[in-house]
Amino acid sequence: MQTVFQSSFDEGSYDYQGVRQLTCPTGWTPHWVDGSAAGSLHRPEYDLKDRERGHPEVRTGQFAASFYTVFATHDACLYRKFRVGTGKLVRASVWAMSVTNSRGGRDGGHGVRVGIDPAGGEDHTAPSVVYGGWWSSYMPEWQEREWHELIVETPAQAEVVTVFLHARCDYAADINASHWDDFQLQVGDTVVPPEPDGEGTSITLAQIEEVVRRVVREELDRLRDS
Repeated sequence: MQTVFQSSFDEGSYDYQGVRQLTCPTGWTPHWVDGSAAGSLHRPEYDLKDRERGHPEVRTGQFAASFYTVFATHDACLYRKFRVGTGKLVRASVWAMSVTNSRGGRDGGHGVRVGIDPAGGEDHTAPSVVYGGWWSSYMPEWQEREWHELIVETPAQAEVVTVFLHARCDYAADINASHWDDFQLQVGDTVVPPEPDGEGTSITLAQIEEVVRRVVREELDRLRDS
């Protein structure tokens, strides 16, 4: 596969809709699920972690993307569209770090994953989004503040696909945060859908001859026995 885009989120940042608490990497857009109950499904704060400011949540380069809630849950993402070509095999990979804890010792059930909408939609909760596996605090091998590579691939159904960096937590905690670095998008050859097996719908000449022979034998046997 050919790498068509890669980033360590060092290309700059902007404040989404002019909101300082929604500082996102250039080219990426935030999206989240809104909730109404206290402490449930809050809009996260988005920012960039900066190695030069002493932030430890950077894997390579100077910056890493980040979003988090405090004393609340969230279901949110960063997304970006890419023109790849209909039918092309698309693979997205990114390194993620998850942080989830409370002073009482309970974690927030925080998980991260990467997804692709092969039709180019902008809703990370849509059923059309193809996600890779979770890297979650529910997993026995999970470690807080440990970088883990996330990968997903799927054929594009449109000229443009959308990649989602998705995080979700189940319980309010002192901090539920995800940090993202070293993103890569690769594109492969056009995926050819498998041909239908055609069983029962396509008959060869040899098969026809065999059917005729069987019918003739059965008819001769019937006449012989009568």
